[in-house]
Amino acid sequence: MLSENLKKNNRLTLIYYISVILFLLIQSSVFIKYISITNFHPNTLLVLLIIFSLNNNFKDSFKFSLFIGIFKDLLNPNYILLDLPIYILYLFLIQILKGGIVSTNVLNRVLVAGFIIVLDFIIRNTILYFELGDINIEPIAIVHILVDISLFFLFDRIFSLISKKLNKYEF
Repeated sequence: MLSENLKKNNRLTLIYYISVILFLLIQSSVFIKYISITNFHPNTLLVLLIIFSLNNNFKDSFKFSLFIGIFKDLLNPNYILLDLPIYILYLFLIQILKGGIVSTNVLNRVLVAGFIIVLDFIIRNTILYFELGDINIEPIAIVHILVDISLFFLFDRIFSLISKKLNKYEF
């Protein structure tokens, strides 16, 4: 029985990693201009990290955050080694918050995701401020944050359904 659960968990973990690669390919391709909203690209990788970290232990989540951070840093030549430490920081925060809440409660999960997404927005705009010396936050930024939170809710439901299907059926 333990072996079967491990196989199902490994399949779900593989689906997460494949999703990261897929989202990275989409974000680094020419198609991104067709799915961007007011020159905004949803942070799907952060959303995946939040979902994965809420559903898995620290060790697996740490590997996942390393995977995302390294690949994002490799694809972004402007900021070398920026995403890796930021994603590890988010992982630690999620693990701390996860310890104090019931992580199966949808509202709690959305609140944790919202907190991390807003924190990401603040950190990235602070870095932009130090780089440019000026920052202009548009009111549309609230919509961008809400889009990321909505994506979290959508992806969380999708991965929850996939997990239930893997637990229900044998492969």
